[in-house]
Amino acid sequence: VTPISARIQDVKQRIKTVFSEMVAQGNLVFFVLVTDGLPTSPTAGECHDSDKKEFVQSLRSLATEYPVQLVVRLCTDETEIAKFYAEIDKELEMPVDILDDPAAEGRELAKNGNAWLTYTPVLHRMREAGTLTRVFDTVDERALQPPEIVKLVQLVSDSPVPLPEDPKQFIAAVEALVRQNEQVFDCVRGQMRPFVDL
Repeated sequence: VTPISARIQDVKQRIKTVFSEMVAQGNLVFFVLVTDGLPTSPTAGECHDSDKKEFVQSLRSLATEYPVQLVVRLCTDETEIAKFYAEIDKELEMPVDILDDPAAEGRELAKNGNAWLTYTPVLHRMREAGTLTRVFDTVDERALQPPEIVKLVQLVSDSPVPLPEDPKQFIAAVEALVRQNEQVFDCVRGQMRPFVDL
């Protein structure tokens, strides 16, 4: 039994009690859902189409009614489950990031044109916790554009100075950062590597 929709309704009720205060303070909620299954009703052990629809509607309702960023952390390798959540991730009108295990996320990042970035446990934890920096969600969906690459490298390198946007100057600056910084653990290869490989 995986009554996710019922839990989302519980969360909505909790947010509702502090909503006015949240808005006044400019706060928002990072809602992280960790699951290993498809949604079910509270009394059934099997997922039906109606359970899936109710879950998607619950997520959409939560995301549109309240200032919420959603992260779904999958704890399974079952294809049917991953496929269901991947479809939700494609819905651009919902602020949701669906995450698999670190190695799978790293492979997805590389498959979509960002193999130059070493996918580390720290990067994965940042994404799991939720972030307002859109590039962390986009990195596993498509190849990043040059300004996004500059922004992401700036963030993961923790460079004390802004990185140049000119391609040649940027590459030279990043090569210097790679020489200065210690290697990081690559979740895909299972070994230490530079944080980027341009």
